[in-house]
Amino acid sequence: MNTSIAAKETNENTDTTGYVIGFATKFYTLWSENKKVVDAGGGQTLHITEYTYHGKISTSKETAMSKYPGCKVDESLRGKTRSWTHYEYVWDNVDTFRFGKYKGGAIEACTDTDYLEWYYGCVSEEHREYVADVLRSRGYLVDGGLVYSPEAQKKMAEAKDAKERIISAANSGEQVRLYIERNPDEDGCVFVSNPKEEGYLNTDNVRFFFREVVERYYDGWTYYMPCVNGKAKRVKYKTILATISYNRKEDAFYIERFTVEKP
Repeated sequence: MNTSIAAKETNENTDTTGYVIGFATKFYTLWSENKKVVDAGGGQTLHITEYTYHGKISTSKETAMSKYPGCKVDESLRGKTRSWTHYEYVWDNVDTFRFGKYKGGAIEACTDTDYLEWYYGCVSEEHREYVADVLRSRGYLVDGGLVYSPEAQKKMAEAKDAKERIISAANSGEQVRLYIERNPDEDGCVFVSNPKEEGYLNTDNVRFFFREVVERYYDGWTYYMPCVNGKAKRVKYKTILATISYNRKEDAFYIERFTVEKP
C-alpha cells in the first residue's frame, strides 16, 4: 500500500491512484480499492472489487476532496467503516444464453424456436434485442414486446382479409348468410363461425350484435333471444339471412335485420 496516502488531516496528498472517498455517518473516510476480473465460465466474468478501509478524513467533503485531490466519492461506501469485497457477475456477450437448458450456448445456433420465443420474454432489454434479431431472421415478427411466429402472422393476415370482406359486405347493404350456433348474451353479442361453404359469409369466430334481445327462462336457466319487430326469434343452430353494419368506432358488427331460413 502507498503509505504516503494515509489518512492524516494535516497532510495534502497527490498520489491518489487506487483510492476513493466514502462517507460513514459523520466523517468522510478513505479507502483503497483493488479491482480484478476472473473468468466465471458460461459467457460470464466475475468482477471483484476489494475495498480496504484506512480511516477518517474530515466531516467536510470539501476538506476531504482537497486533501486527496483526484479521489472520487464512492456512494457504495456510504455508512461503511470495515473492509469488504463487492462481487458482480457480468455477461461478456449478448449472443449466448444466460440461463436455462442452453446456458452458455450460442443463441444463433439454437434451433429450438419455441424456446427462443420464451427466452425473449425473460431477458433484459439490452439482451432482448439480440434475441429479437435472431427471431426476425427466421421469419418471426417481433413488435411491442410480442412475438408472432410465421404461422401466427399468416392467421393474422387471413383474419384481417376476412374482416375487410365483412366490412365490404356491410357497406354494400347486401344480405349475408350467418350460421348461429348459440343464443346471444344479454348485450346481444354472438360469435359467428360460418361453415366453409359457398353462400356463407367467411367468418371465423367474428363478433356480431343483435340490436334487440329479450330475456327468457327455461327450467331455472336464463337465456336471451333476438327480436324482429318486437317478437323473439329462435336462432340457435339456425342459418339467418341478415343485413349487417359496421361501427368503426366500436370496431363491432351489428345485425340490423334478419330472417331465419327454413331447413
